Amino acid sequence: MSQSDRATIERYFGAINARDPDAIVADLADDVVWSWPGSGEVIRGRERVEAVVRATPRLPAVLVHRLVGDGDVVVAIWTGDYGDGVPWRNMSLFELREGRIVGKVDCFGSAFEPPAWRADLVDVEPLPKP
Repeated sequence: MSQSDRATIERYFGAINARDPDAIVADLADDVVWSWPGSGEVIRGRERVEAVVRATPRLPAVLVHRLVGDGDVVVAIWTGDYGDGVPWRNMSLFELREGRIVGKVDCFGSAFEPPAWRADLVDVEPLPKP
């Protein structure tokens, strides 16, 4: 991942934390496609993405744990707090072209207690707060 692509993704998450819709969409290409496989929704085009961002009742507070990538693909692992007391652990796959976000796939998952049957096989990391 280039420093430019890293900066683009960091600006994006910073804009979410700032609750700044203009900054959230600033680095999106006009032909951007966002998808949310969990709900089956696909949002095509910067104008529609911006409308969704502006209509979102509460943007989350986010904490980015990791950014990894190669070429024009960046994966972000992050936690979101939507203000309802349920932390969400998420992964976003970004596709970039010439420093602009052209695609984003978000996989969301609410935190849950691990099952007792594997307690002696795993380490449980505390959930950080954004």
